Amino acid sequence: EGLGDDSGNYADGNWHTVIVAVGRDFLVDFYVDGKLVKVALGSSTSCDISSRVPESLFIGRTKSTAVEHPQFVGLLDDVVIWKKFIKPSDVFHFATFHNVDIRNKDLVAYFKLDSSLRDFSENSNGLHSDKKVKFQQ
Repeated sequence: EGLGDDSGNYADGNWHTVIVAVGRDFLVDFYVDGKLVKVALGSSTSCDISSRVPESLFIGRTKSTAVEHPQFVGLLDDVVIWKKFIKPSDVFHFATFHNVDIRNKDLVAYFKLDSSLRDFSENSNGLHSDKKVKFQQ
């Protein structure tokens, strides 16, 4: 189910800040423009991006081939991944000011997606050199 199915239609021609926070209890908080719009129970079998297991993290599409249209249709900008659970105050700050401290020790990756796939986090996300970011269609 898409986020818009539960909380409104966001296909209004405007940019929206979407933040997804996943806790160790597998609860997933969905925020749009700084407001909590949905809480869902995630899966314990989902990808653990903190491990060194060769998994993929899909943003904007599903890895399932059973879905007729697995990809997000729209534009993505500024993908930020932290290694900590994002608190409501952090969500408000990012949704309001849209700034990321690239020296933050909890920052895993920061992709501006302006003209490249370069990781702007100061620690280059600490991943092995065999980890790659790529567009899939």
